[in-house]
Amino acid sequence: MVGVNNTITWINQDNLSQHTVVTNIVPAGGTQVDLILGTNQTFTVTFKVPGLYHYYCMWHPGWMRGTIDVLPASSG
Repeated sequence: MVGVNNTITWINQDNLSQHTVVTNIVPAGGTQVDLILGTNQTFTVTFKVPGLYHYYCMWHPGWMRGTIDVLPASSG
């Protein structure tokens, strides 16, 4: 879980292959992600819309996948 306006960084530490990060479920107005990470590359996204973001690697969808829960800003 992260709060609104926080970032997530993907790091490809696989020295042998590229991987992708593709969002397939995003809340309305949320950031879509569709990228290829080469070996030792990183990519950072700042999430500005709360909700659940589901993502996967298009080459390894059975086991390289995840969900990011972005929480709304606190009103306190």
